[in-house]
Amino acid sequence: GCSVLGLGPSATAEGHTLIARAFDFEGGEIFDRDKAVFFVKGDGVIPFASVAWPGLVGVMTGMNLEGVYVSVNGARAGEPQTTGMPVVFSLREVLETARTTDEAIAVLRRQTVMVSHLVFVGDASGKFAVVERAPRHDAFVKDTWNDPSRVDLTNHFEGPMASDAKNQTVRAKTSTLARKARADELVRDAPATSTVSDVVGMLRDKQCVGTGAGGCALGDRRAIDALIATHGVVADTTDRALWVSRYPHLSGKFVKFDLRAIFANGHDPENDAPPETVAEDPVLHDSRYEAARGRGLPGGGAQ
Repeated sequence: GCSVLGLGPSATAEGHTLIARAFDFEGGEIFDRDKAVFFVKGDGVIPFASVAWPGLVGVMTGMNLEGVYVSVNGARAGEPQTTGMPVVFSLREVLETARTTDEAIAVLRRQTVMVSHLVFVGDASGKFAVVERAPRHDAFVKDTWNDPSRVDLTNHFEGPMASDAKNQTVRAKTSTLARKARADELVRDAPATSTVSDVVGMLRDKQCVGTGAGGCALGDRRAIDALIATHGVVADTTDRALWVSRYPHLSGKFVKFDLRAIFANGHDPENDAPPETVAEDPVLHDSRYEAARGRGLPGGGAQ
């Protein structure tokens, strides 16, 4: 399951909006080791960046030059259908056309979906929304929060589809509730001066709620960082910058991509200075990472 944490202007240094996302897709190491960041500038549409792998021309995690961010989290409800727009193309349409969260919501509402899922949306002003979608059901939008600068998402429906049997199974048999509880703690306790580095640290959090003083084993699926993510991304929607994890998982350096510079007229990447980075997770250098990986599961620990 995937986790998203959003910090708005009142929770960050200099009033920026920061969105952190762990894409927990265990499709094979190659998707992590050889991930790709696409920069797409089409005719008559908003330029955008997308984090995925070679060959995927849609969007699972991305941001456009207007500062609109979108990402998809898996969820289960209703029955799939064979007609409609695949989610990766629906998110691409959002990034090519929307300049605000409200405009993104409007695009997501009118699309016909094929499978159930959740979409996290944020914009340069710091407005967040979660759009819950399932085939043959109207999209449900949550865009009001107790603290609009501290928002998170995992993998279960909380709106009209909450009682769906498939969603109840997800709640009962996966790590979504445990990760949501920990994400709630992380965004609640984040200092009001949080930086990109702080938010990367939140993505790398390895604690589990309710496990007592002993905590949980490294790689436990109930943690935000279970050492399984195919990519991690921190989006600064204010600065139009993406910070993307290098292999392995969330433990490698996070590398900055400045969308304003990349999409500037006449930009020549050959003249770019070395990008800013956030340092590797210390877990890579003290034997803990390899020990966790050696316990049997890709990330070690319990599913």
